[in-house]
Amino acid sequence: MSQINHQKINEELLDQVERLGNVNLNGEAMKAELARSRMLSLKAELAQLIPQNMMLLQQIRDEAPMLLIRHLDVEKCFQAQCECLESLVHSLEQSDTLPTA
Repeated sequence: MSQINHQKINEELLDQVERLGNVNLNGEAMKAELARSRMLSLKAELAQLIPQNMMLLQQIRDEAPMLLIRHLDVEKCFQAQCECLESLVHSLEQSDTLPTA
């Protein structure tokens, strides 16, 4: 289901840590790197929710299948949530910083 490249996100996070470790960063450059860090952190958190969401659905299937029988839309809701999270991650990939209002 997920089209998220978790390895790429991990590499981006490691690269960002290296950039933040640059002792020559100050002023606007530091502000830009901090903004980029916030975006990468949010992207990583959103990407992490996708497999957690699917594991929870699998747990419901395994341990409480009657819930799925009683609530026919549950699987669709989980899948829609994953699609939404993927869309948010892809939107963040289009920018180096968080979109503002």
